[in-house]
Amino acid sequence: MKQFKFILILSLVLVLNSLAFADVVGTKIQGPALIEGFNAVTSASGTTTLTKDSQTKQILNGTQNQNFDLPSATTIPLSRKFHFINNSSGTLTIRDYGSNILTTVNSGEQKEAHLRIAGSPNGTWDIPSYGTSGGGGAWGSITGTLSDQTDLQSALDLKASSSALNLKAPLASPTFTGTIGTPLTASRVVVTDGSSNLAASSVSSTTLGYLDVSGSLTTLLNGKATTDLSNLASTAVSTHLKPIASGVYTLGNATFQWDTAYFAFGSNKAVTIGATGDLQASATTSTELGYVNGVTSAIQTQLDSKQARSTLTTKGDMYVATASATVARQAAGANGTTLLYDSNVTNGVRAGTPVGTDNYMKANPSAESNTVAGWVTYSDLPQSSPVDCAGGTPNTTWAANNSAPVLNESYQFLATLNTGATRQGEGISYAFSIPTKYNVSPAVHQIEFDYAIAGGAFVAGNGQDLSSAGDSTFSVWIYDVTNARLIQPSTYRIYSNVGGKFVANFQNSAGSTSYRLCIHKGTSATVSGTNITVKFDDFKIDSTKYVYGTPISDWTPFTSTVTNFTVSAQQSLWRRVGDSMQIRFFFNLNSAVSSTLRFNMP
Repeated sequence: MKQFKFILILSLVLVLNSLAFADVVGTKIQGPALIEGFNAVTSASGTTTLTKDSQTKQILNGTQNQNFDLPSATTIPLSRKFHFINNSSGTLTIRDYGSNILTTVNSGEQKEAHLRIAGSPNGTWDIPSYGTSGGGGAWGSITGTLSDQTDLQSALDLKASSSALNLKAPLASPTFTGTIGTPLTASRVVVTDGSSNLAASSVSSTTLGYLDVSGSLTTLLNGKATTDLSNLASTAVSTHLKPIASGVYTLGNATFQWDTAYFAFGSNKAVTIGATGDLQASATTSTELGYVNGVTSAIQTQLDSKQARSTLTTKGDMYVATASATVARQAAGANGTTLLYDSNVTNGVRAGTPVGTDNYMKANPSAESNTVAGWVTYSDLPQSSPVDCAGGTPNTTWAANNSAPVLNESYQFLATLNTGATRQGEGISYAFSIPTKYNVSPAVHQIEFDYAIAGGAFVAGNGQDLSSAGDSTFSVWIYDVTNARLIQPSTYRIYSNVGGKFVANFQNSAGSTSYRLCIHKGTSATVSGTNITVKFDDFKIDSTKYVYGTPISDWTPFTSTVTNFTVSAQQSLWRRVGDSMQIRFFFNLNSAVSSTLRFNMP
């Protein structure tokens, strides 16, 4: 039996010496040597998880950081090691099975992890490290308490405590030999004792600790004057440097006094400090530093609050307030204009031509503020006369305009009827009021404005056709807001398709002061081809100033019946002139005159 056992063992040795065993991951035994495999990983800011079958050597390449998590300590034998080589430019982090960081491996370094205790999946790992050359280097993490490291504790016990040293640099030789004594404390100066050791000496804030002199201090002090400061006051010192305080001035234990050799400065000079800290005289003029007097706050602050004269650039310019404590330039207006207050413009005032002191449309009668403040567009029922000149969703627009030619000054209003529909019932209105004195005794008031047809097929009013078919594209109306009543002025049609001045009269209602001026599109013709555009300017509504004389009415058309003859193209008009009637009768005879021509009167 013994002989059989010996033969079996010998056979096993022979097999081991003649065969090479390879494990599942490439580590193998060949001959008498152990050949370890390796695994190369390209860093990707991720985690490489190792198992019991992972290669011993783990090599990291690339440019990013990478984590390596060790396998569960319960799946591998004690003393199992992993060798980490960081060939990347990032950082390699070694973590245990629970992702707890054990150590980091910088670029160019190597470290190993050896399993020492396997009582839990995380285990206890020893981490020796290697330098960039691949061998040696600093110790890895020290486990246990400091007292467990007996050789290290013995070496540390031989070192002196750094708390006893307060000197930050050696005075001479960097080599220190001797005994460490008492640390230096605050408010002391460093001196040497009889044994040439450094020691701390008490010092006050006015003596040794704060002197900075060259040469013998005694010699320097003996060279100072001894005359009392008060002597200076007996001399005319109106242009001299006066003492800060009279009497004896004491510095520490030394007494200093002024002699008659004081500083004297010439007139019109300012006392300044030179580059070396010496007092010296600086030239100044009578309008600068030497004569500033009575300034109660920062000079720059006071100057910033002043208005530069360069703001005004043209003859006639003036300063105006655009807001509280805000000043701006108001440019001079053209010859013949006057200054008008207008809250619609930035400066609050503008140059313009007054449209009348009694104008009920004071807010914005001429668009010179480049706004349409006070004006609104409306869309009433599609009929020849407006309803109330308010509300709706109109397509008609009303804008301030300065396209040439401008009717007056710089701006005018531009009304636009867009193509594509009749726009009947649309228009523009302006709310105004009349003086309350006319509530008791109603009066006649006058409307006037300038206008010019700018584009499109504007239809002028037909004086011979009193029906709505003879209306102009735009007509003018007054709406009594208080009484909800529409007022037709004496002339409500625009009788020119070129331009001119519109003038009409209306009478106000008793007890009403609130009205709207309406510019109304009452015709049913479709706006086609080109937008109809009309310029308006210089609106004015005020009480009529009657010039008494012979009353003359407007020409009024009528239809006359002709007997005894057949006529065509008849046109009959009449008007009142004082106590008489004038008649205009135009016709074409279709037959020869053979009898008396008869026609009836209106």
